[in-house]
Amino acid sequence: MRRLRESAWRVSLTLLGALAVSALYRGVVVTPIGCDAYLLYLPGLAFFPLLALQVPLAAARSKLARLSLLAGLLLSFVWLMPFRFSFPKGGASARVLSLNIQAYHTDLPSALERILEREPDFICFQEVWTKSQFQVIEDGLAAYELYGHPEDEEYLGTHFKYGTFVAVERSWKRRHLPSPRDTAMVRVEKDGRWLLVVSLHGRKSHDVSPLGVLRTAEMQKQQAEELIGFASRARAPVVVAGDFNAPDSGPAFKVLRRLDSAFSQAGRGFALTFPASFPIVRIDHILASESVFFSDFATFDAGSDHLGVVADFGFDDQ
Repeated sequence: MRRLRESAWRVSLTLLGALAVSALYRGVVVTPIGCDAYLLYLPGLAFFPLLALQVPLAAARSKLARLSLLAGLLLSFVWLMPFRFSFPKGGASARVLSLNIQAYHTDLPSALERILEREPDFICFQEVWTKSQFQVIEDGLAAYELYGHPEDEEYLGTHFKYGTFVAVERSWKRRHLPSPRDTAMVRVEKDGRWLLVVSLHGRKSHDVSPLGVLRTAEMQKQQAEELIGFASRARAPVVVAGDFNAPDSGPAFKVLRRLDSAFSQAGRGFALTFPASFPIVRIDHILASESVFFSDFATFDAGSDHLGVVADFGFDDQ
């Protein structure tokens, strides 16, 4: 029996080490590779078999094996469900809000009321698919100017080719920039300070097979590289908000690692965003370049299938 307990402990320790390596992988390997695709929709996929193998070992009356299982469960939970506890800080000078509007199903007038209650300077929309939906949003945001991808103006009947937009409060000077697909970019200025505001909708394949997931990973990596290229040429602070269609363990975030997360800096709780009825994953994010700091971050319900995200931010040199 003693030999059995010792063997169980050794194997359990080996499995715990494998869990630790899986947890460190995201930070150690900073260039996205093919196997990162598993981090898109089931970011803990590698953990579950290792935890399952630890269960019968823990049942072998080995206290050390049980401790190893508990450590593995704690490690997995922290990695999968990062928790933040912060208080709003002063110094914010602007507010950005993002919502995947799910325009075919959301009560748009009601959603706009909930958005306007938060008095954002910038609103990033995703999945606005038709001219009629756009008109409802435009009419409901009289104090804002809406901008979208240039190809949004090429209608297919009554539908937009893409549905990603930025609404900018009219007190800001504005200049719409050419943008990649599924992205809307606006260069804004107030009080002599320039800022690039980006609404992003994460690209994805509608094929859920393993090959489809690999294609999604590659598409999101390419999209992130495009965004970083624009940001590096902007010569101004950058704020990016949107439905990334991926948790922050996804491959795109290795490309976007030079941008800071509003949730990491100023979030509270788990800030899960999808599905809105019972959120289990955070796929809606707000990021910014190093010269921007976030003082507050929160989620809110606007009647879509995503929870919206909103953040207050300021500038390090203000």
